[in-house]
Amino acid sequence: MSSTSSPLPSALSGALRALADAQRRVPLAVPAAPEPGSVEAVRAWLAVARPVVQSAVKHAKLEDAGLQARIAAPANAKDDEAAWRALDAACAQVERELLSPPSLQARLTEGRRSMMPRVEKVISEHLRTSIEGTGGKLRASVDAAGIAHLQAELPRWVSAWSEYSFAWIEHDLSRTLHVLWTARGPALPVPAPTFAPLRPVAVDKAIELPAIDLERDEAGLGAGALRHGRAVLYSVLGLLGLFGVSRSGGGEGIDPTHLKIAMALMAIAAGGFGYMQARIEREKERERLREQARQKADQATRDVLRVWLDRSADKLAAAANEQLLARRDAFVAWHRATVAPAEQRRAEALRRLTADAEAARAAQGGARDALRDLERALKALDDLLAHLV
Repeated sequence: MSSTSSPLPSALSGALRALADAQRRVPLAVPAAPEPGSVEAVRAWLAVARPVVQSAVKHAKLEDAGLQARIAAPANAKDDEAAWRALDAACAQVERELLSPPSLQARLTEGRRSMMPRVEKVISEHLRTSIEGTGGKLRASVDAAGIAHLQAELPRWVSAWSEYSFAWIEHDLSRTLHVLWTARGPALPVPAPTFAPLRPVAVDKAIELPAIDLERDEAGLGAGALRHGRAVLYSVLGLLGLFGVSRSGGGEGIDPTHLKIAMALMAIAAGGFGYMQARIEREKERERLREQARQKADQATRDVLRVWLDRSADKLAAAANEQLLARRDAFVAWHRATVAPAEQRRAEALRRLTADAEAARAAQGGARDALRDLERALKALDDLLAHLV
């Protein structure tokens, strides 16, 4: 292209006007314009001016993008409101479960049910009865050592019951926290709270088992032996009478002396048999009395045990609720120390973002005008470069 071609001065003039418009908004380190008649001077000037304008355009675009991000920041910050609403709902559920644990009664019932087979075994092994016969009286009573063992053993089982039930209540609450803080929705903005473990409760009052005593008259061995012996002797005499033998004269062919000896022997045998029968009867009577005492003691023990376990369940429930109430107080303290400050920081940050967005929105118009002028100047320089090719 010759140095006197007409398009060059016109293109250079357009580029200079566009640069002047842009420089009114953005300072540009562009050297003075060359003479339009020198193509080499214009080409050298373009080699310096064009990169300056390109850099200014790039910077203006970045500034515009930054302004747009600042304007959109409050809206983006509000997108995490769902997480804060979920946190509020989670905290409300945790507080409800601490004030009224849904699994408390179920866990206490499970613990009692799992404990009862062993309690039954302890009762059957240590609830023994003894029989004493003094002064013609039979007296049945429950072994004091067995009662003492039950009174010492059963509170330990209730302590184990407390430990079992409280451990499961602890597990239920931990599982609730895990589910709430790992929900499928947005991640909660603060970590889950932690609690001190529930302390098992020891029952300090021992069970008061009833003392069982049964007493009745004991049949004498002499009277019993006489009764059974007389019955046997009468039976034998009746049989002899069938054969024609009398106690006074005997029968035909029977020596009276021999008959008397036989009668004496039969009397002795009848007495021995009667004595054995009387002893067997008395032993049976003792066994019946022992069994009655055992049944009465077993029923009375179970009645007392049922009432005692019901009261123990009430004490365990009251102790659990008391500890859970203390947990609720700790939860409120955690909320005040962790959640409330985080919400306050979020509100303050949102206010700062909103104010900054307003400032960015106010500056956005001038920045976009500057970008438009710079882009127009760059296009004019590109058109000038096209005339030099």
